[in-house]
Amino acid sequence: MAELDVIIIGAGLSGIGAGCRLSEEPGLTWAILEKRPDTGGTWDVFRYPGIRSDSSMQTLGYRFRPWKGDKDIASGQQILDYIRQAAAERGVNRHIRTEHRVLAATWHGDLARWSLRVAHPGGEETLWARFIIAGTGYYNNERGYAPDFPGVETFAGELVHPQHWGQTAFEGKRVAVIGSGATAVTLVPELARSAASVTMIQRSPTDVVVMPEVVPGGRVGDIARGTLTYWFARRFPEVARRSMLRDAQRALGPDIDASRHFAPSYDPWDQRICVAPQGDLFKVLREGRARVVTGEIDRFETEGVRMRDGSLVAADLIVTATGLELEFLGGIALDVDGRRLRPKDCALYRSAMLSGVPNMILLTGYTNASWTLRSGLSVDLFLKIYRHMERAGHAVVRAPTPPSALDGEAPLNSGYMRRGQDQIPLQGKRHPWRLSRYYVLDWLRETTTPVAWGLDYETRDARHLSTAKEAFAP
Repeated sequence: MAELDVIIIGAGLSGIGAGCRLSEEPGLTWAILEKRPDTGGTWDVFRYPGIRSDSSMQTLGYRFRPWKGDKDIASGQQILDYIRQAAAERGVNRHIRTEHRVLAATWHGDLARWSLRVAHPGGEETLWARFIIAGTGYYNNERGYAPDFPGVETFAGELVHPQHWGQTAFEGKRVAVIGSGATAVTLVPELARSAASVTMIQRSPTDVVVMPEVVPGGRVGDIARGTLTYWFARRFPEVARRSMLRDAQRALGPDIDASRHFAPSYDPWDQRICVAPQGDLFKVLREGRARVVTGEIDRFETEGVRMRDGSLVAADLIVTATGLELEFLGGIALDVDGRRLRPKDCALYRSAMLSGVPNMILLTGYTNASWTLRSGLSVDLFLKIYRHMERAGHAVVRAPTPPSALDGEAPLNSGYMRRGQDQIPLQGKRHPWRLSRYYVLDWLRETTTPVAWGLDYETRDARHLSTAKEAFAP
């Protein structure tokens, strides 16, 4: 495996999806490098109770392998099984190298090749490839974000981050969940099944909407619903806010004030909207099997969490569902012809390429829809580019020179995005230099735009490429 056409970095949902598509390409040599001991990415990392999708599997699932489950909001284990079954069916597993961590990727312009420094249980080695597909996700899957809470060392109970749940037991315990995002919204109903008590502590509210477990209209219906609701929420934020608050109050019943606990200060979709399948979160709150406390934390104490207003949330187990640590490109050191590049030094092009970085495709996802929708389009783009280059004899492809007007605006103002601002690639004011939110529009663009449009190609003479090929032969 000294030289390959393509190396995919990451064997999660998007990396496996890319591998399934590459398996259809005759004559293409490729491998997937995964730093963890097993495949599945996010769905293998997170093992906390109730872990599930927060979007419909009709669109989170692969276009080439329609979801057949009886519920569109699937459990983490169901998603993990789905990913691994797709890999097995397409023969992807024989291309996967687990426990292969990419430490650095270096582009050699004179050879039109990438060299990857890879660490594995046997030591380190250098692998060569014409192209890289980066399916590394967007967060550090080895550690979650944990604020420095005053007095945390005095807490007499157990403290756990959902990313490191392990064998944590919660049955019969008083549990406090700190957080208001998708993880907390998922955890609370599940913990309420057998914990003595569950309290969700949130500094500020989050939008939560009820979602059916089966989405009407299948994949097309899910795309249409998501597109229209997002457009409406951004165009008429006050109307959307009132509608969500009214629905939340109806689901909570008259004894809980939705305007206090589920009315954020920001507009809809400034942060990702959380979903409650069949209204499960609202149901456990309404029935008194869990409660929500909104306010500032003052400190941890022996018995639990002391709030700024003086009240104590007693707990035997505290779950810090406080978010992720952003990590772009999996923390890989990136060098192009002797120059170290950071993501924030580059501009994002067509949501799939970085300016100044040749022969690399990023598998990014939407912030307001299923991740797989956008990553699937990026694989489509790669295959179009690859086939064009093979026909034309090109060796190098690059994004064009970006416009002068760029910014580092994050796609959401969520905490992990704000904390990781210095890792986010620059964006322009409009397509193709701005991250899109609309799959249908992106799909139309990618299917109707000529593959050569906007991209810069280089052709090397056959003798040069032949010499390079011989140099890297096993």
